[in-house]
Amino acid sequence: MLAANVFYKGCQWAMLVVLAWFGAPEFVGQFVLSLAVTTPILAFFMLQLRMVQATDATGEYKFGDYFVLRAVTTLLAFVAIVFTAICSGYRPELVMIIVAVGLSACIDSFSDIIYGLLQQRERMDLIAKSMIIKGALSLAGLTVVFWATRQLLYGVLMIAAARLLVVLLCDISFAACVLQERSAVSGQKLKLEVNWQSARLMALAKLSLPLGFVAMLDLLCYTTPKYFVAHYWGEAAVGIFGALFYIREVGATAVLAIGQAAAPRLSQLFSSGRLRSYSQLLMFLVGGSAAIGGLMVLAAWLAGPIILRAVYGVEYAEHADTLVWVMIAAAVFFVALLNNFAMAAARCFRLQILVFAVVAVSSWIACYFLVPEGGLSGAAKALGVTSLTQILGQVIVIMYALRSQQLACQHNSVAALNMEGLC
Repeated sequence: MLAANVFYKGCQWAMLVVLAWFGAPEFVGQFVLSLAVTTPILAFFMLQLRMVQATDATGEYKFGDYFVLRAVTTLLAFVAIVFTAICSGYRPELVMIIVAVGLSACIDSFSDIIYGLLQQRERMDLIAKSMIIKGALSLAGLTVVFWATRQLLYGVLMIAAARLLVVLLCDISFAACVLQERSAVSGQKLKLEVNWQSARLMALAKLSLPLGFVAMLDLLCYTTPKYFVAHYWGEAAVGIFGALFYIREVGATAVLAIGQAAAPRLSQLFSSGRLRSYSQLLMFLVGGSAAIGGLMVLAAWLAGPIILRAVYGVEYAEHADTLVWVMIAAAVFFVALLNNFAMAAARCFRLQILVFAVVAVSSWIACYFLVPEGGLSGAAKALGVTSLTQILGQVIVIMYALRSQQLACQHNSVAALNMEGLC
């Protein structure tokens, strides 16, 4: 599964590389800005239903419930994306690209909800196959069409077509296969079906709504600099910044893998009251993520122009100084990313909304003061301020959770001693 994730992220990065090599930075900027506009909107309406479904161990809701709710919220998301694009004040060509990117993302949301079913049934192999096919088809479609036409809109529509093919020809058949396997084991007839039950859908939406807010705020924290760069410095500048920004995904993928591997252990240590071991493991993981960030900063400082020239071209190599600032911000972000797993292990879900809301506000404030005069380097510094604010909020929440858990353990110990005395 890790290999599939790396391959898929590599294909997404390669799309930017294709646009950079075959087109001007304006094309990269239009693509990056379109993603920045659409992803927070879709993240909210997706409600993180995949995670809710994958962790629904008791089967409280059927796959049909998740699928119908995803269909409804995806339609609402697409309407919101179209409305936002039209009201944004962007020129018509960019509005069309934003709508096309939104359409592609909405199609992909159906793959996401099917992945939730496959993950729940522990068929990660099928998810990996789907991701590999989707990444390869999307990259190939964009490359061929953009090379032939130099029209970004047509390239994005090819990505949407590739994702639609994967949903129709792969994902739906995978879901049907898994349900059929489940039927054979349980003796119950399970099949792909959609039933509209308003009460169940409303209950599921209410359960997932806070997760939608968290996902949206999380994305807004790191897409805000792109809005400011586009407003003050233009599409070419946001293209260069977006290309530099995406290099951090190399380290982020490694940190995510570390966090996902350590999350069950962190959760076990916290819930069992072994708080010292929890803190020690967290510090070890934070040190590892900081080391990854430090290596990326060192690489950017020593070989930034070479890396940018090799990956994106000469025009991007002129911004090697900005790459160093982006990697410094990325190093701070990696620590914040790791802390998210620590907060989840401590079950601090409600407080996450407050933390991300504060971080989103801090991102806007930092961009307001740093981007107009500082340009791309100012945007990178704003990213660093955003991640530092996030870490501060996370530390406060984790310390609060540790204190609360410590008091709970002490209370349980006293209660146990009292019971022994009575006996």
